[in-house]
Amino acid sequence: MTWVIVKLKSSIYYGFMLLESVHIKEDIVLLTIHVDNCILTGSNVTLLTQFKQKIGKVYQITNLGPISWLLGIKVVHGHPARTLKLSQTAYIDSIIQRFNFDNLKPVSIPINPTMQYTKSQSPQIVTEIACIKCVPYREAIGLLMYVVIGTHPDIAFAISTLAKFARNPGQVHWDAAKCVFQYQREQRS
Repeated sequence: MTWVIVKLKSSIYYGFMLLESVHIKEDIVLLTIHVDNCILTGSNVTLLTQFKQKIGKVYQITNLGPISWLLGIKVVHGHPARTLKLSQTAYIDSIIQRFNFDNLKPVSIPINPTMQYTKSQSPQIVTEIACIKCVPYREAIGLLMYVVIGTHPDIAFAISTLAKFARNPGQVHWDAAKCVFQYQREQRS
């Protein structure tokens, strides 16, 4: 089996920088780093142990065992089938609670396909603008973008459509964002 890996080279920025991608056909170790979260995996247990010992001499590391959570994403191993399941259920539940959308009725689609969303639906009058400023529209769209990137590309169209109105959202845009939350309540695993 051929693997594609990223070769890392020591540097002054936390010890690693991207050097190049290479194709190899032998035992490998993959190390991914995001700020202070790392995942280490490989094709050979002995090689992994040696790598952890070597890197442990240079950097302080904590072995948390097999991955189960990373950056708010739950990782479930399906060992017999050799699968991984990624889930943001806890994150989605927390943002639904954050906006007090616990009682919203679930829906089967993330956005109304017959609705056209335009800038003309954004508030034009000062009182309307002041009223919508109290709505956490940008925050909601930003939190849902993380869901898109992590585990739910099925809401990407809805979120990219609604993100266009982040500067001046109207009530119709906020209602559409609520619809995405309703959909997520139904589809959150």
